[in-house]
Amino acid sequence: AAPKSKMPWGIVIRVAASFFVYNLIYCVVYYQIAVICVDKGVVDTAFIGLLSSLATIGSFVACSTFGLYFPRTKRFTITIAYALMAVFFIVLYLATEPAPIAIASTLLGACYGLGLSYFLTYATMVVPPEHIPMSTAVVTFAMGISSFLASYVPYWIMAAMGTESITATIPPMVIVLGIGCVLTIFFGLKERHYFDSMSAPAETK
Repeated sequence: AAPKSKMPWGIVIRVAASFFVYNLIYCVVYYQIAVICVDKGVVDTAFIGLLSSLATIGSFVACSTFGLYFPRTKRFTITIAYALMAVFFIVLYLATEPAPIAIASTLLGACYGLGLSYFLTYATMVVPPEHIPMSTAVVTFAMGISSFLASYVPYWIMAAMGTESITATIPPMVIVLGIGCVLTIFFGLKERHYFDSMSAPAETK
């Protein structure tokens, strides 16, 4: 029998760590959107209840169309996701009216769907076939842990900043997203060989 190939733990852990941060930051806002609205003086309960649904719709659209844009954006997919999430976090931070808050929530959901689809796909691309189950397990474990911690992280940040405003935690998260965006460019170039065999749909015959 052929010897079993080694598990590339370094890249798998890096992918899981990136997803940990990405998921954590999104879930903070997803979980706390009602509190953020109250911070901004938007207290219409029907509207606040709608926001989570809008985010879910945005995520659904991004996930269901992933196969259309991923062959084109390839390794830059996650760079785009980090950048767009940072932009829409800024929009949410500055927004004071229901309409821009709703738009930001919807598009943040889309960014999350984009990142979720990318990380789960990439986890299967960087390992030999026999290690795909373990790679996927590590990445989804990171998702689960970060989803749990997202309920507590904003309050830790608030304590460190000496503030009682959830909204005030958004700028530090935008900075982390910016750093993540830069790192994805670096690692994307380093790992571009994983995408060499991919072709955009228009190029496939």
